Amino acid sequence: HLEEASRVIAFYSIIPLFVAVLAYFFLGETFGPEKYIGIILVVLGSLMISFKKKLMVTKAVPFLLVFVALYSVYFIGLKYSVDARGIASIFASASIGGFLGGSLLLIPYRTVLHKLRPKAIPLVLTSQLFGVAGFLSLVYAIALGPISLISTLENLQPVFVLLYATILT
Repeated sequence: HLEEASRVIAFYSIIPLFVAVLAYFFLGETFGPEKYIGIILVVLGSLMISFKKKLMVTKAVPFLLVFVALYSVYFIGLKYSVDARGIASIFASASIGGFLGGSLLLIPYRTVLHKLRPKAIPLVLTSQLFGVAGFLSLVYAIALGPISLISTLENLQPVFVLLYATILT
């Protein structure tokens, strides 16, 4: 592996900064200083949690920065698309594309799918339903508010994963 998961999450946490800059230039989103300070504080808090001792630059950093840039562009494109085409159209397009893309990715693993225990299938389907509900909520939030703030709130996802994992274990 190229990098520890905690350091990867640190790079994930800088996405709201990239989104705020891109949204300013491409979508015309502007805020007062208090909202930009809030975005920076959320990002700094995530970075402080992720970097325990010191900042280390490894071979993975260029790939992580490309990921951050691409994911930020994804958010800008999603906001633009939702504003231009509406929630239902974007949700349907993403669902169909996700199904087709996911199906193609599963083709090499079709022998493994036959080995799934019947008890696991409801759990897998339930987790997928939560994923769909989460994406629909994200698209709805994007339709209602500025993408800079939505991406900052979306950046809190690891906190909820930790909370749910703590509750469920």
